[in-house]
Amino acid sequence: MRSAFVPSVLFASALLSTFTPAEAATKAAPLSTLVRAAMKQKQPAKTGSVAALIRRAHDERDPGVQKIAVSALLRTKLPLLREQKVDILSLVRDPERGLLPKVPPMPTTGPIEVRHYAMEGFLAAELSALKQAGYTVSSGNGLSEARKGRVHVVLRETGDDILRDMNDPAVHMVVYSGHSQIGGTVEQALEQPGVKGPATRKLFALFQCVGTQTLPLIKAKAPMAEVITSNAPLYVDEVPNFVRELYTGVEKGENYQRINRRFAAVAWEKGRIVSPNQTATLKNVDFDGNGQLDVNQTPGDVTALPAADKLRAESLLSGVHFLRTLNPYYVDETPGAVFTKAHASIPLVSSGFAKGDGKTVTHIADAPVNGTRQFSVQLDDSFKGAPPRFVGAAAVYELQMHLQKTLLGTDDARAKARALAFAGEYLELMPRQPGEAQQALDQLTAMKGLPHVEAYAMQVALAGAHILSEDQVDKVAALLK
Repeated sequence: MRSAFVPSVLFASALLSTFTPAEAATKAAPLSTLVRAAMKQKQPAKTGSVAALIRRAHDERDPGVQKIAVSALLRTKLPLLREQKVDILSLVRDPERGLLPKVPPMPTTGPIEVRHYAMEGFLAAELSALKQAGYTVSSGNGLSEARKGRVHVVLRETGDDILRDMNDPAVHMVVYSGHSQIGGTVEQALEQPGVKGPATRKLFALFQCVGTQTLPLIKAKAPMAEVITSNAPLYVDEVPNFVRELYTGVEKGENYQRINRRFAAVAWEKGRIVSPNQTATLKNVDFDGNGQLDVNQTPGDVTALPAADKLRAESLLSGVHFLRTLNPYYVDETPGAVFTKAHASIPLVSSGFAKGDGKTVTHIADAPVNGTRQFSVQLDDSFKGAPPRFVGAAAVYELQMHLQKTLLGTDDARAKARALAFAGEYLELMPRQPGEAQQALDQLTAMKGLPHVEAYAMQVALAGAHILSEDQVDKVAALLK
């Protein structure tokens, strides 16, 4: 985070029961067939494949598969009767499981319970913002509380386990304010034992930098989560303004559109907050968890992956999105950065699995889409059983090497040290079990013919700056000698 100047169709709750990954996988393949058939229909009709797809979207009980079906209806040019268009809109805005709901999922009566996590250094400003919004604030026993009307907020000063209340039906909203740790804060929270998606709608407001980096991972695990977050860096000193306006809007019972207007009124730069009612959210979801944003795959191409394969696919997405976020920071804040802003603006796209021979962990293609250059990254299917953190770190290393060779024409020892420094930073910031970073680092250096490096020595070499500098690359290069 920058230091500042630094139409509704009602569904019974029983329809929202969560399926196991295996059960959801059995649903995905038939849905693909149905979507492809609907895409082939030529004329509007009350019966046929399009009508069957709409009916499937109504009847589907698994939240992720249901949202894939509704998304396919939105994204695909289909022959529709007027009443079918109205029906699809009702699915999109449905108050119980709509794809793009209008109103935050707050109870109409009784208390609104909120859990707020503020990273160290953020809490005092958050409490001040709540006081400005008219909340009564008290502190003690390591917690703070804020009350106004029906809203009751419990605040903790921590950036750990910020999603611990994800599946608690007694909590209606979770708020986080603090640094993203280049995705590490959310990934650490998602990996905690017992964390699973809520059975019904729940709001998560994550005021951190580039929250869309990890939004696909949240939506893959928790399709019913509605997330307010950022698509760009935020300023530390503007976050309390967003917090104040969110709590004011929730206390007044406002819809997402009104709350978004509040954000726009206090934002230092426009267009950086993404809200659950906006189609921009759909650019950052991976409901089938195949390591590929749904917007980048054909609507009928729904992938049914076993849980273990899904974990590796999401690790690929984790690594690619990490570099997609970190490279622009590196360019903006590092004297002597080897990339330019034009280089850092080229989209890096995680694209699921590819057949391969195991010689490299990823397969990277310079693949323009609609005239726009992008680098598409796929995971070699020989590594479906590889440790997830190794997959993510290898994706960072190989993609950074590919960018240096393709854009700069270099793959020398310095380029390898730089790529390993970025992979080391990924292993440092992402959650890991004891010894996991060393294991991933050992596997990566052995595969690339690099000398053994102790994870602790890498940690020391990278210490001292939030964003990688060329001085840190010097230290990693020294380790490799």
